[in-house]
Amino acid sequence: FCLSDHGSNSAILTRKKKITRPLPPTKPHNSDVRTREYLTASEIRLLKEAAAKAPQNGFRDKWLISIIYAHALRVSEATDLRWDQVDFGRAKIHINRLKNGDPSVHTLEGDELRALRQLRRDHPESDFIFNSQRQGPLSARQVHTIVARAGKAAGIKFPVHPHQLRHAKGFQLLEEVPTSEQSKAILGIRSFNTLFSTPSSIRENTRALAGLLVIQRYPNSGKEKPLRIDLAL
Repeated sequence: FCLSDHGSNSAILTRKKKITRPLPPTKPHNSDVRTREYLTASEIRLLKEAAAKAPQNGFRDKWLISIIYAHALRVSEATDLRWDQVDFGRAKIHINRLKNGDPSVHTLEGDELRALRQLRRDHPESDFIFNSQRQGPLSARQVHTIVARAGKAAGIKFPVHPHQLRHAKGFQLLEEVPTSEQSKAILGIRSFNTLFSTPSSIRENTRALAGLLVIQRYPNSGKEKPLRIDLAL
């Protein structure tokens, strides 16, 4: 309420008009916008090719996507990558994991080494591997924008986000890596005691995904129990 003067000695109470603002739109469920939370090998190839054709920073964008996928990085792990984590002489990169994950050292392939050297030549004064045009590290929002834009340009029929690259690497590891300990070390996780983060339509058909079920043998018991990996960690 507020006081309003009407005349010389009179004042009455008037009610302020209430301003109503529309509520922000509700974020849709992932299952409403896409049928799966990972990318196939062919989709990742198309994603990298589309990113490379960006009018600005195409080289950086392609290798940002490549490094996130190859080393199963979360967005914050990618934006925080620094040059002191790279050992060019030994072709190794130290990966710091978030969410209480285990840090590890990964091998760098020849094309990764060449790309990293080029990125360092492009930003010799920066401590960070992936930089914006303002010479600072990329933000998480910028990474999401880069990946989403590349997905749209690649013709992928659903919205793409960076964490799908980590999921895709998990599927690849489950198909190719012979032991669960190696998979855990690469992904930076400690256990396989929760369900794989996939929509219900995929969870119902997990047996069709090669290697999705991991057998863990309990020591001194001879018992085996099927478990599934959780890449949402």
